[in-house]
Parts: sequence; C-alpha cells; structure tokens
Amino acid sequence: MATPLFHSAVAISAAQLACREKPSCSVYLVFLTAANIADMDLLPGLLAGKPLEYHHLAAHSLAFALVMGGALATLLWKVLSPGGNTPYRTWLGALALTCLSHPALDLVTYDSFNQFPVQNYGLELGWPLSPRLIGPIGHVLPGPYFTVDWHDWIIADNLKIFATEGAIGAALVASAAGFRRPWARLPYPEAAGQDANG
Repeated sequence: MATPLFHSAVAISAAQLACREKPSCSVYLVFLTAANIADMDLLPGLLAGKPLEYHHLAAHSLAFALVMGGALATLLWKVLSPGGNTPYRTWLGALALTCLSHPALDLVTYDSFNQFPVQNYGLELGWPLSPRLIGPIGHVLPGPYFTVDWHDWIIADNLKIFATEGAIGAALVASAAGFRRPWARLPYPEAAGQDANG
C-alpha cells in the first residue's frame, strides 16, 4: 500500500487542478479526505488488535470510491463552497478520481507484511458484487515494512520509501501548481465588466 504521504500528494494536486481559484483550506481538507478515506478500514482492526483484518476490503472497492466521491462533491458544493466558481461536475469528477486514485495506487504497490498475519492480499475492487481479491498488478512502488511493534517502523528501508514517495509527491504537487489551467485564464464575469468599462 502507498503511504498517506503519497495519497495526500495526489489529493493536493487534484485540488489545485480542479479549482478555478486558489483552493481554500476546506477544499484541501475534502480532497485529503477523499484520497485517504479508504484506509479508515484500518481502524476496526486496530481496535480489535488485528491491524489488517479488514484492510483492503469494501473500503478499497470501486463502488465505495465512486459513492464517497459523490458524497464529498455534494458536501463541497452545497455546504463548504456554495456559490463558488467551480461547477459541481468538476468537483464530482475530481473527487471521484481522487477517491479512485487510492485503490489504483495500492494496486501497484507491493507490501511487506512479513510480521502481520495477512488474509487480505489484494483489493476487494468488485465489492459488493464480488468478494474476490485482485492484485497487486505490479511492483511499481515498494510498500513500507510494518511490524507489530510501532517503533520498529522507522527503519532504513521505510525511510527510503518515505523519501521516494515524498520526492515523487512534491514533484506532482509542484507540477499541478504550475499547470496553466485553461479555466483559470477565463475572466470572472465581474472582471470582464470592469475591463469593458475601464
């Protein structure tokens, strides 16, 4: 699985690309939630003392990602930025893709779960239609090595993974920030009226 660092970099980039204006803190928060919400399935296992018992199941499915993308887009459109300049369909598409990026990144990440008993190797992408676990489809990105003892997570291999993901994520965010969005160059209606009068 990719770390929250990499998922968050995707979220920040998506927020920058989706907005017509500079994203607000609430927009960033919604996109960060979209990119990381699938890993909330770790909480029941952590509470039960079996950290990965429910990981990579329904919360990593395509249906969950699309429903959460729609719910978060509605929240952003109706509650957090009503009357904003970004159309609902843009929020919907960007947040659905951000939610889908989580299982996509996890599909190309191989995990080192040598210390945990793992029954869920792969993702339950087809839930609720199919309980079949799919993946990983490649070993593009290494996943962090986890042990039962949390203090053992800071090892050289994990630090290399965090550094790699941080570098790729920073490049992704910087690219999105510098991307010239065609809709960002369109004048706002009030600006167009001022130009015509002045």
